[in-house]
Amino acid sequence: MIIKLCIDSAPAQPLEEGMQVVEAPDKISKENSKEEYAQSLVKAVENGKESFSFYVPRLSSNRKTAKLTGEALREMLFDVEWHCSDTGLAADNFQVLLLFPDEETRTFYGKSLRKMGIPFISE
Repeated sequence: MIIKLCIDSAPAQPLEEGMQVVEAPDKISKENSKEEYAQSLVKAVENGKESFSFYVPRLSSNRKTAKLTGEALREMLFDVEWHCSDTGLAADNFQVLLLFPDEETRTFYGKSLRKMGIPFISE
């Protein structure tokens, strides 16, 4: 499954499975968002979808908010991979694709994913 992280203010296109990521200004929002993202991604894996997109807002100028939003995504990806491997779903073929137009955002999310050992490719 290809998991796309891309900057886009519009929700997922009708033909593409995905969801809009919201900024996480505090830890409670981060945990709630992480759970919601994970449930949607696991459902897509269970339904045999080939790809799933997360539409990410541009980096917040508030460093704490940007950090918590990035943590929600990377922790969710790690948790979903663990859940899928534990339950026999095909998580071993996850491929994360970063589709960010600016270097700052690409670098930020790339560092965040590397911290958890999540491989990704960038376009």
